[in-house]
Amino acid sequence: MDSDSLFPHMHSKAQAAVELLAYWSFFFLAFVTMLAYLTTISQAELHQKQYEQAAEYAHEIGGYFDFAVRAGSGFAGTFPLRSDIMGRPYYATFSSSGNLYVEWEAQTAQKVDLDTQAGFVRFTNKNGTISISQAAMPQQNQQLNQAG
Repeated sequence: MDSDSLFPHMHSKAQAAVELLAYWSFFFLAFVTMLAYLTTISQAELHQKQYEQAAEYAHEIGGYFDFAVRAGSGFAGTFPLRSDIMGRPYYATFSSSGNLYVEWEAQTAQKVDLDTQAGFVRFTNKNGTISISQAAMPQQNQQLNQAG
């Protein structure tokens, strides 16, 4: 006598367990694959949106600079300045050719060389030379004007 004839339902239980494990493994693999795919897609969209926001802010700063140039000699204006872009530091550099470069650190960057303070920047055009300086907040300017 073989073991199949002695315990006929034992073979069917083992087969059912193996089939259940195979089905479970397949669906788990499909779930993990779908999760990985969706995570990749969302990360790509997040990076794109972060880049777009940084580029928008760079255009904003460039617009302030361009406005000061076009306004001509004697212009002085105060504009808002962000301390970071989406929680990460950035560096804005004007080159002698008139280009603006905004460097924005990656999410994994650990080193921060410069802490840009939130506040306002003053663009001044004096005989075609644009100078940029840290400015007091508009409320502080009003208080200074009232005191003086």
